[in-house]
Amino acid sequence: MNARARAQNFDIETALEIIRIAKAHGKKMYIALNILVHDQEINNCIEILEMAEDQKIDAIIIQDLGLLYIIRNYFPNLSVHASTQMFLHNSLQINALVEQGISRVILPRELRIDEITRIREKFENRKSKIEFEVFIHGALCFSFSGLCLASSYLYKKSGNRGLCKQVCRFAFDGGKYKYPFSMKDLESHTYFRDLLNSGVDSLKIEGRLRNTDYIEEVISYYRQALDMYSASKPIPKPPSWRYNRKTTSGYLKAIPYSQMICDDDIPWIGEHVGNVISIQNSRIQIRFDTSVFRGERLRVLTEQGVKIHEFTLLNVTQNMCSEDLKHTRWVPDNCKVYRVGTSQTPSLGIFKKSSLQPKQCSVQLQIDYSKSTLHITSLLLENKQFCLSYHLASENAYPQVPDFRIQDCFMKVDQYPFQIESLFIKQTDSLCVPIRELNQIRRDFFEKLNRFRLDYQIQKHEMRRSEIHHEFENIKEHYATDINFIQKYPVIPYEDWITNKHLYDNAESLWIELPLFVSESNLSTVLNALDSLIKDQRIRLVCHSFGWIDYLQTYLSKERIVSGGYVYCLNRFTYQFLNNHVSTILLSSDFDPLELNSLRYFQHIGIAEENGLRFFITRQDLPLHTYKFKSCQLSVIPRQGYCEVVNPRSCLDHRCSYSCNKRGCLKGNSVE
Repeated sequence: MNARARAQNFDIETALEIIRIAKAHGKKMYIALNILVHDQEINNCIEILEMAEDQKIDAIIIQDLGLLYIIRNYFPNLSVHASTQMFLHNSLQINALVEQGISRVILPRELRIDEITRIREKFENRKSKIEFEVFIHGALCFSFSGLCLASSYLYKKSGNRGLCKQVCRFAFDGGKYKYPFSMKDLESHTYFRDLLNSGVDSLKIEGRLRNTDYIEEVISYYRQALDMYSASKPIPKPPSWRYNRKTTSGYLKAIPYSQMICDDDIPWIGEHVGNVISIQNSRIQIRFDTSVFRGERLRVLTEQGVKIHEFTLLNVTQNMCSEDLKHTRWVPDNCKVYRVGTSQTPSLGIFKKSSLQPKQCSVQLQIDYSKSTLHITSLLLENKQFCLSYHLASENAYPQVPDFRIQDCFMKVDQYPFQIESLFIKQTDSLCVPIRELNQIRRDFFEKLNRFRLDYQIQKHEMRRSEIHHEFENIKEHYATDINFIQKYPVIPYEDWITNKHLYDNAESLWIELPLFVSESNLSTVLNALDSLIKDQRIRLVCHSFGWIDYLQTYLSKERIVSGGYVYCLNRFTYQFLNNHVSTILLSSDFDPLELNSLRYFQHIGIAEENGLRFFITRQDLPLHTYKFKSCQLSVIPRQGYCEVVNPRSCLDHRCSYSCNKRGCLKGNSVE
């Protein structure tokens, strides 16, 4: 359950083995739960969170505010990192989530280095350290992460659910460039030293959908670059990347739009290795220009970059091979063949099996010997106490066992996951027994202690699940109604209101949408400009991030604060979280009514009347063209510091959303 649903994700059993291997080698482990969650998926999330808690996972990466609510209320010991999907783009937005228990923020890829520095400086003097993580290499989305709805509108595949169809990689007509939204890959070498000097805590390389060849190449380079930086030596130039698209320094420093997109070049990754020389009955013949090997993954593209076929090379003879296409289709001449890596990621079987278990359960031991009885008391798992007593008749034939020998014996925890934090020994009488007998007692004690630990975990999980389920049902009981009704609200973008204030002089009430993106350098200006909106009692402010909601609570009553669609309320716990802060929750047009079935009867739920469907929200300074893809037409609306790329029609024929009247989603104000 993460933002890369197409990746080879782990099941619980495999994840446990991976965690065991990583912990045994002293590596940190994070679990990505960075998608939006439906009600019916809450139980799966609980199971993953239980595993994370038991295994002492270093942090959970999330996007969903409902998951944040669950973790903070039921898994308080878990560290939480805010995914880049949460779009925490300035100190105001970050501070709101930090106050909710976020310990690390994965910053948007769209921030400049000077903005990152200023944001970090705002949090320098906090008592609890806030960590900042930045992307240094990998694919760039055209839209701000978390604000792209293009895949959802065109294919009902939400990027916020890990199902992105990468509409930004498509060819569009109408502008100067054939691929106006297809970004080059981020490669941060040019400003690597400046980025590290900004004081960030962690560097992130995108790679869950990449092959191992790519990962090895990229990580090796940046490891070398970090070592050179630490030694105050020049940062080495990167290699000629084999598996990247063309690269750019991205948004780290301001550069022109034309230098960041793939324009008319093939936007796909890969290394050119050959060409299609003949086509007959849906079978293609390929001649290779360089050495290729069995097991490599190859991709066949047209000259325009359209993928025709992808396959794993099984046989090659005299630099040639033939391959059946999966589907009978017209294939143009002059197709090119690209190597995109090995066929798959290595299986778990390549790792050497080890009996080592990560010592993740801290234990305090106290050992007392008196009156022929050895009392062992342990303290673990939230101060849970476990005691056992063993009757030992001292034998005069053996000398007294000194304390240090008892300590040496009980510091050995064998295969069990215990870390002895402290060990206190007290001999009221002299303990005179063979060491082998103490070893038997130690093995028996740790075996029973481990059983106690596991039983306690099961009991704890069952009680907590019951509490979560009880609250889940109570949310419905307290807020749900029997009326099948969702109100539509006319929402005015902030800049449109500023430009046309005179049109609304006689309005009794206004719903003003705050800017979607405000850079750190422009934040104080925008906050000052909000003063007039705050004073105008007619106005309700629509907030597209929790940061705005949190800020406005100081100045406005709850009745004048509205949660916008980009806050994404998909489940009851998100609803519970937001309902404590706002008067109305506007549902996102990213999702169909059936996907939000459990919320549509709730109180204070609404939708925004949109003049058009927002496909991309981008920091690019786009030319004001009209872009066309099949029956889809996109226009550009410039805003202060960003652009909206919208479909100005009221609906798309192949997409039935809240904005659609043709397909019957909305009849008047009702949802069927």
